Amino acid sequence: MRTLTKLNQERGPDVSADSAAAREEQKGRIKGDGPLARDTVHNAPLRHVQQPSQQHAQAHESAVKHVTGRAAYIDDLKAPADTLHIALGLSKVAHGRLTELDLARIRLLPGVVDAVGVDDVPGHTDIGPVFPGDPIFVESEISYAGQVLFAVAAESQRAAREAVKAAFDAGMVKVDAQAPSLDPVAATERGELVRPTHVQQRGDWEQALTDAAHVIEGEQFVGGQEHFYLEGQACLVTPTEDEGVVVHTSNQHPSETQKLVAEVLGIPLHAVTVEVRRMGGGFWSAAAPVALRACACRVARICAPPASATPSTTATGWAWMTAA
Repeated sequence: MRTLTKLNQERGPDVSADSAAAREEQKGRIKGDGPLARDTVHNAPLRHVQQPSQQHAQAHESAVKHVTGRAAYIDDLKAPADTLHIALGLSKVAHGRLTELDLARIRLLPGVVDAVGVDDVPGHTDIGPVFPGDPIFVESEISYAGQVLFAVAAESQRAAREAVKAAFDAGMVKVDAQAPSLDPVAATERGELVRPTHVQQRGDWEQALTDAAHVIEGEQFVGGQEHFYLEGQACLVTPTEDEGVVVHTSNQHPSETQKLVAEVLGIPLHAVTVEVRRMGGGFWSAAAPVALRACACRVARICAPPASATPSTTATGWAWMTAA
């Protein structure tokens, strides 16, 4: 409530000279129209310049919590007593077609409260964050091993995982496996591309080669691949009284998470609140795939209790999630 607080004009023992100067600058101005820090931070000295021994780098604001184990991550949050646990049914083949998915039988398994597939999604089914083509659940064609076929919400983590296993073992899920495409060169020759070819061009390159004094020809083969992340993602989702959801996540792109969850659930963006307290070394994998969160939100809305999900690194083409 900075705008309603009148600062003590006298400099106390806990107010540095820089903070006192900042407060002096605010005199006579509308409180809240400019930054007013509790304390100011000096520019960090260059590392190659020796500094007096009493000076040191400023500590990370959560450093003590991290090294003492008091920092709360998603798995450390106290889940409500009636929380449902989500497990994902993942494809065991890299290429094929989903020919049968008996959700009615899966819902009858011990401890299961609900099971959902692509037909149960009330909003968007494509959750590609940058380009389209990343379905939240498989509708027919399976594109990679670990792609999500369905989700189960159960009364416990163990019940959810056992239900997924039982669904495959009892033939409630049937897949027509086909030969996977594992050679990128052969796939390119067949025209099997993940994305359309993208060309960046400036000027007339053909004319530039024609006019060049020397032209060197050859081939270069780069065997690079998409990153594989060892970092899993967990989330805890609770429904609100106004048909919205609150998502606790370690995702590094909360606004994107909010957008995708809202689109999947078919609700306004303002009905989705995303809370990110801290992350653990998150790179792009902590930003893009939000299928599990959206799935958890979907179950939370249907069944009323909160829903939680914890991952492995299986459920997307690059790194994500088995839940439970």
